[in-house]
Amino acid sequence: MEHLTPENYSVQPSRSATGPESLILGVSPFGLAAGLIRHDRLLLLPLFAVLSLCTLGDFLFASSKVPFLIGFACIERLIQLLVMCLVVVRWRCQLAPHMPVSSSYLWTSIWRTTLLGFAFWCATLAPLVILSFSDLPAIVLLSVFFATIACILALRYFFYFAVVGLLGGTFGALLPEARKLTLRAPSAPLRAIFAPLAITTLLVAISSIPYPDGRSLFWSMTTSLSEGVFWLLSTYTGLAFTLLLMDDSAWRSAGLDPYRAERLQTVALQGRGWVARALSPRAGATVFVAALLIFGSNISRQVSSGPAADVAFERLQVGDKVVRISLRISDAQYDFRGFQPSSFMLSGESGVPVAKSLTKASLSPSKDERIISVEAPGNSQILYLEF
Repeated sequence: MEHLTPENYSVQPSRSATGPESLILGVSPFGLAAGLIRHDRLLLLPLFAVLSLCTLGDFLFASSKVPFLIGFACIERLIQLLVMCLVVVRWRCQLAPHMPVSSSYLWTSIWRTTLLGFAFWCATLAPLVILSFSDLPAIVLLSVFFATIACILALRYFFYFAVVGLLGGTFGALLPEARKLTLRAPSAPLRAIFAPLAITTLLVAISSIPYPDGRSLFWSMTTSLSEGVFWLLSTYTGLAFTLLLMDDSAWRSAGLDPYRAERLQTVALQGRGWVARALSPRAGATVFVAALLIFGSNISRQVSSGPAADVAFERLQVGDKVVRISLRISDAQYDFRGFQPSSFMLSGESGVPVAKSLTKASLSPSKDERIISVEAPGNSQILYLEF
């Protein structure tokens, strides 16, 4: 990447760049993010490939076992945090060329970003995991309460990854500094992630069009790979907001370039205008509406198309308050991908639902469970349902 130097020109404040995030001569955070992305354009594909490693591994070694799912989720989060940290530290090198980043600084930034990232992630995810294993009203209420608190804290310290990579220092100094940024612009975290989330949602919706139920391995993998776009785009928008919202005192104490305004103006003006517009919340709202429309169409097609697996009745038993059905299922073409046993419902001849509550969906007559997938590639199975 070419070395950035301040240009000899005057930049006037933009009339459209208003709000607390437009702190330096009207520089838009989305214009700055577009400039950051343009300068790192040769790295985007390698970074995306790194983010895709865990997704590819998940499809190659697919399993519904809980330890496997937890392990892959942790590895995936680790890779995402690593990419975020490397992008920020790279830009510290560009903004402080007279202070080369040492290996100790790099590793310190990596483990601090990883530690904080895992802490916020676990705090947000743990109540939701507990909620999935219990339907007791008290547990549900507590889980929702703690999940809400965790989300609020995650947004409050949203810019921690950029602060860690740019400033260094101890946790006691980094977390208050990250909090200062959201105090100066409370809506900045949501503005930073809204368009990246909308773009990713649209990509997921588009890649789901050929096979909405996920029966195709290729298109299911494409859908999962699309999620890496969110991490790349939100890293750059979050970094852009941090560069604009950071106090001058923190900037100087970190040894960053003294020509702060000129440097950031230069980067912003070198970005692509259409990229800046695409990263704005206004464009994100339009993209999100389009994604929802496509998702609605996909769901409608999925409901009307029926499962890919071959289904044949084996046995029907009707009791006073329960209906037991045994089905023989087979799917040699798609290996039961996209087939969801827990989605069955009982309807009459006219199509009117008789029982929407499925109490059991199992491959074993003795197990009282509701499985969400079938892991029996190419094999015929007996599915036991109770309503």
